[in-house]
Amino acid sequence: SEIVVCDTETTGFEPAVHSLLEVAVCGPDFGWAQYVEFEGEIPADARATHHISPDDVRPGARSCLPRQEVVETLTDEIGGRVVAFHNAKFDLGFLPELANHDVVCTWKCAKHLYPDAPNHKNQTLRYWLGVEPRAELVAGLHPHRALYDTAVTLAIVDRMLRDAGSIEELLRLTKAPVLLTTVGFGKHKGRTWEEVAREEPGYLAWMRRSGNWNDDADVMHTLDVITGRKAA
Repeated sequence: SEIVVCDTETTGFEPAVHSLLEVAVCGPDFGWAQYVEFEGEIPADARATHHISPDDVRPGARSCLPRQEVVETLTDEIGGRVVAFHNAKFDLGFLPELANHDVVCTWKCAKHLYPDAPNHKNQTLRYWLGVEPRAELVAGLHPHRALYDTAVTLAIVDRMLRDAGSIEELLRLTKAPVLLTTVGFGKHKGRTWEEVAREEPGYLAWMRRSGNWNDDADVMHTLDVITGRKAA
């Protein structure tokens, strides 16, 4: 098997109300990006991230194509290969046509493989791991453009394959809940789960009773492991 990397740029975070603006895909020996037709204003906060203008994606402009045509080309390019995203849940929300592919989430895998990283953002991992994207893929672009981000993710994937050992292991890690080291929310944000379990076990018991985190597989897995250790 071979992994190709895909990325999207959008008008916002909610697939139900926001739209695709750009799609890119790259592999070991190719890379391309395409603007997607969109009619309307692009929110200022979205433009501040990717700097895509309404003129870039206005229907009929030479720089863009209809969504269906872009997605068909993307699907053909991926073929039967494994497709990786950095935060697959987000991108698949805008590209549900790819949901039947074997998918690697490099953001999720990074949490498993590199728990000591400062965070698991694409650019942070790039510098923390000391990897570099191929120069020809990023020339003239900047972070948060789709092709640039796929090139960075591809460099991270290459490192992950060495550290994890196989594509199959990355597929497994994508689906496996993560054992979290640091609390990311609430009054204990920034503290380790081990510290909270030791100093305020009642908080963890309350988390279970509240049910507020039942849909977060990583938090529930961490609670299982941490409270299991304490009981043992």
